[in-house]
Amino acid sequence: MRNINYIDLIKYHGKEILESNNFKKEKEFIQHGNVSVYEHSINVAIICLKIANKLQIPVDIKSLIRGALLHDYFLYDWHEKDPNHKWHGFTHAKIALNNAQKEYNLTEIEKNM
Repeated sequence: MRNINYIDLIKYHGKEILESNNFKKEKEFIQHGNVSVYEHSINVAIICLKIANKLQIPVDIKSLIRGALLHDYFLYDWHEKDPNHKWHGFTHAKIALNNAQKEYNLTEIEKNM
């Protein structure tokens, strides 16, 4: 995986997710500071690929990318004052998994991420 264009890998293996309306909707939700959930998820995929490459860890690249893109697939603005968001830090991973399973056939690796 040395000298690979990470963005091209993400576009190739994450195409179904990147083109979905719900994933595009993540551009509207802020994750950290002024970074959208959309940007954050792509950045997580890049960092995962870089770590695997640097440490020469054999990985299922497609599952790594898809899992990284979907790891925060909770699909709401957690900053809004809403009683359902009160425990966001503890519940968003389960919500993300449930949302992702409704739209995609996930591998066990993707579910675990």
